[in-house]
Amino acid sequence: EIADNNPIVCADAVSVPGPAATLALIALGPLIRAGLLVESPVMQVAGAHAGEDIEGFLSREGWGGGIEVSYGDEDFGSVVTANVVAVVRTPRDRDEMDELFRESYGRSFYVREHTAGGWDTSLVAGHPFALYDLSYTSGGGSSLLTVRVMADRDGKCGAAQVVHALNLMCGFEECTGIGV
Repeated sequence: EIADNNPIVCADAVSVPGPAATLALIALGPLIRAGLLVESPVMQVAGAHAGEDIEGFLSREGWGGGIEVSYGDEDFGSVVTANVVAVVRTPRDRDEMDELFRESYGRSFYVREHTAGGWDTSLVAGHPFALYDLSYTSGGGSSLLTVRVMADRDGKCGAAQVVHALNLMCGFEECTGIGV
């Protein structure tokens, strides 16, 4: 969902990030593209293991300011969760931040905005999509944005992501073979 489909269609090979890097890209991709990050974000991950090249994937999107990542021991079954806290340039209003994410993911099959009800791993367990939720605290020149994001290890954080990339490379419909 971060990359434009056209280069993938023409590619001979594509790499997909691991679970933690996938969630980091979902949470930070729109902010990086908009140039809103002020300093290195902080990310707490549960359900994934250390060792992924999160900074490498973020740098491919244009962010070279690093990220502080900690891994929790919580067990959410097949679901990987992340809470990302980022210091961002203060937008005109809260709606501008929501719109930034909607512009990035509003037409996506595999990244969806959480719009109502409780935040629970059952919302994504066994499904191919990731879910995100924004919480915003306004400040003067900079503000705090917390992005919660979660996905199933066999969904957006795994096999469904690989099949999606293969579908794009082969010119198939994005959701072929993946139940949406």
